[in-house]
Amino acid sequence: MARLVYIDEQEAARNEMVRAVFISGHFEAHDIVVLDPSPDMADTISEIEAHRPEALITDYVLSEHKAGVAYSGTELVQAYQAQRKAFPCFVTTGFAADAAGSAPLQVDVNSIYSKIESFQAPDPDAAPQSLPFFLRVKTKIEAHQAYIAFLESSLLALIEAGSNGPLSPSEAQKLLDIDDELEAMLGGTTRVPAAVKEQALAPLTAIVSKAQRLVADLEALYPDDEEARGA
Repeated sequence: MARLVYIDEQEAARNEMVRAVFISGHFEAHDIVVLDPSPDMADTISEIEAHRPEALITDYVLSEHKAGVAYSGTELVQAYQAQRKAFPCFVTTGFAADAAGSAPLQVDVNSIYSKIESFQAPDPDAAPQSLPFFLRVKTKIEAHQAYIAFLESSLLALIEAGSNGPLSPSEAQKLLDIDDELEAMLGGTTRVPAAVKEQALAPLTAIVSKAQRLVADLEALYPDDEEARGA
């Protein structure tokens, strides 16, 4: 498992990224895997998933030096985040303005960076408030993992509460919402067991059944047709 995956069609750029990771001081050289983009974006995504990284970094123009690649780095990010919601993704490019201007609406333009910034060595004289590229990557990874841990902790607490007695309707809905969020973020690798969901939904099911019986009783008492009303 790699911490970072970098996609670029140029071998020289891939090598430069490995070097940049090493000298950043925030990651080790072995933390990154570099990949040549496949013509089929689905194959590239499968390669990324095989490494289960903590962040994805990709070049923007993936076809400049390789024929047959019909997608850009921003389109790759869009497709990958459709499978893993809010996953830390970064686009590095020499055409930052073009990449930001053509990025799909689902892609945050704040994730697009100049290659000069991402490849450059840390500046020891930089102002204390500066945030180098790889520190941004590390910070984003930590925030993403902290949010997942929070969701998992909340989910476990609700499951434990449900094992001690019926959840309230609001608690049951919260459990289902957290489960959906985790599934979207982790690519379907986690799900609340069906039995737990059924137990959580029991109070909601009872309310719905009671409401349906009430509607049936009202319809019996007040039939909604012209003949019954004596019209």
